[in-house]
Amino acid sequence: MPKTVRELSNLFGVSKQAINKRMTAEFRRQHVTNKTIKGVKTMLVDSSGEKLLKQAFQPDNHQQQGDNQDNQLVVDVLREQVDSQKKELDIKNEQIKKLQTLLDQSQQLQLMSEKKIEEMQKIEHKETDLNKQKRRKWSLFRK
Repeated sequence: MPKTVRELSNLFGVSKQAINKRMTAEFRRQHVTNKTIKGVKTMLVDSSGEKLLKQAFQPDNHQQQGDNQDNQLVVDVLREQVDSQKKELDIKNEQIKKLQTLLDQSQQLQLMSEKKIEEMQKIEHKETDLNKQKRRKWSLFRK
């Protein structure tokens, strides 16, 4: 049974304009008849034309499967990259922890050496003071 463009657009879930764009002059000659219904000129598409239009608006399953496989390959590659980057980050984090520990140890050693130097300077200063006092005493004693 022939259908109108409106019926076909509702059936395929597309606009009337999309249906009209698909109907070439050759298609119209072979599959379209014009009738006046209730005083309105209406285009009717026969069943073979309906099938051709349906094919035009139905997605190609083979193409979708190929696209799905391509998409899955992309997802798999991206997952591998993310996993390898996570491993690299874990390695870098471990290296940072080790370097932080070494830095802390270095700072502690630096502080210890500075304290020892201060102590040595204090001892040296005390010895110098003692020597000066001894000299004074000797100098006082000699006079």
